[in-house]
Amino acid sequence: MDAIPLKTSKNNPEYAFGGPVGVTGIIVGLPLFVLFLITYITPDVHDILGNAFSFRSLLWVAGWFAFQAIFYLLPFGKIVNGLPLKTGKKLQYRCNAFIAFIATIIVSAILCWFYSFPLHEIFSNIIPLYVSTVIGVGLLSLYLYRRSLGKADVELSIHGTSGNPLYDFFMGRELNPRSGFFDWKFVCELRPGLIGWVILDLSMLAWEYNTSGTVSLAPVILTVYHAWYVGDALWFEPAVLSTKDIIEEGFGFMLAFGDLAWVPFFYSSQTQYLVRLRPQVSLWVILLSIGFHVVGYRIFRQSNLQKNIFRGNPKDVRLEGFRTIPTSVPGKDLLCGGWWCFVRHPNYLGDLLMTVGWTIVCGFGSLYPMVYYVYMFTLLIHREIRDEQTCRKKYGDAWNQYCIKVPWRIFPLIF
Repeated sequence: MDAIPLKTSKNNPEYAFGGPVGVTGIIVGLPLFVLFLITYITPDVHDILGNAFSFRSLLWVAGWFAFQAIFYLLPFGKIVNGLPLKTGKKLQYRCNAFIAFIATIIVSAILCWFYSFPLHEIFSNIIPLYVSTVIGVGLLSLYLYRRSLGKADVELSIHGTSGNPLYDFFMGRELNPRSGFFDWKFVCELRPGLIGWVILDLSMLAWEYNTSGTVSLAPVILTVYHAWYVGDALWFEPAVLSTKDIIEEGFGFMLAFGDLAWVPFFYSSQTQYLVRLRPQVSLWVILLSIGFHVVGYRIFRQSNLQKNIFRGNPKDVRLEGFRTIPTSVPGKDLLCGGWWCFVRHPNYLGDLLMTVGWTIVCGFGSLYPMVYYVYMFTLLIHREIRDEQTCRKKYGDAWNQYCIKVPWRIFPLIF
């Protein structure tokens, strides 16, 4: 969940998301929207809502976060430098998220196999777990806002310093909140939410088997897609250090809710649909979805690799023969080669193609699985429009030259 990259100041704030009124609606509306999606296809919803909160679920959520946080601090993986800050300093980050992912799967398997841990109960308690997560996000966001009040301006994000407390609480004031070596934003960006997404998927498969004695092929395929996507993101963990979330956005409610609540509970909505309603999905539809996923992933991964390599070292031999366009910004030439001469945002194209595959595997019997696709389509189109505005303002004539050489923004011959 990225913010529109506008410059804000206490004297003349330029608000994103409709300003204080808009972010109030988001703070209230998004948690309720996800709760609605979870309960929409839950048959015993009234009984579950009657027990929407439990201290046991709150302890589960706290323990889950603690496990992932502690793993970040363990001496596994490599130490990577981030991009230079305003002061020229580079923060160091421990990149061991993929190891944490594998370790989590192994620990979960051991608990289930040797200690009969009821994995299906995670899904059975999805509503109290979600409510506890939202409570945790609120408490974390309050802590982040409170600690940011004593920070120097150089440590703050320009997006979260409007002077309006509610707006800044949402956007996040501090750019890199740290407790010693522990980086709150970096840890939350990939670990608890993304890994939790896969664990929640697996618990849904366990729930289907526990309630019906079988597991359908479609949710298994979809879980494989999700695990593939998450594993890829964690394997290339250092790449997140060059994203807007890390280098521009403060860490507040917006990112905290997106990372910790929105991703695991909303992104798994299609899996929930498949295991609860068990629609009949033909093998041909499943094969078609695999095709979309594989092609989309290839474009998504290769384009992101090309971009990250170019940002790190424009003269890397892997970019030999790629054209570039010089700009007036020192060290910020534009890449016009590989997938980046096919369309201007090939990573978004790949993401959308994968999303098509994930939606198709749910069949065509309901509009419910389309909610996720509509969200991703709207999100990426909106993000692309913001990127275009930012790049045109930042690079001027160089960006106009790039647009002439690469006329299509996301979809070739269409948009």
